[in-house]
Amino acid sequence: MEEVFKKGAKFRFVEKGKRRKEDMYVAFGQAESGRYLTVLFIYKNKTKEALILSARDMAKKERKQYGKK
Repeated sequence: MEEVFKKGAKFRFVEKGKRRKEDMYVAFGQAESGRYLTVLFIYKNKTKEALILSARDMAKKERKQYGKK
């Protein structure tokens, strides 16, 4: 899952976090295995880290949008 962040992923803001400076985002990218993944994560601004909440294969519509980058 982490390799999605290294291979030119697209990011989109999802919602403001319950804690200050910990907002939720979604990343669309490709894993080293070739799978296209959607990764939901919290970005911790203070430590510059991402806390991955879930990951799944991209839906057809998401895959189409990702291909237009």
